[in-house]
Amino acid sequence: MFIVPLLLVLGYETKKATATSTFVIVFISLAGFLGHMIQGVQDTDNMEISLFNLLLLAGAATVIGAQVGSRLIFNRISGKKIEQIFALVLLLVGIKLIYGLF
Repeated sequence: MFIVPLLLVLGYETKKATATSTFVIVFISLAGFLGHMIQGVQDTDNMEISLFNLLLLAGAATVIGAQVGSRLIFNRISGKKIEQIFALVLLLVGIKLIYGLF
């Protein structure tokens, strides 16, 4: 969540900062998934799909979603509009976090 603002402060253009953040998140997510596989996940007897198959399915969905998103969204939306959407999402997350304190 802090990668995009940091890259923007460092002078990256919005589209490049967003793409870089997405690329980094893939590897962070993969590391977390592998950690769950190594440590073992509770209630695996109730799962109808194996963790490895889930990884393959999620990986395929990520690749397809990234391609569709980059072609449909980033080519049609300006960098300024992406910044506004990102700011709105961060604001909503912040409100939810503050609301969760009470």
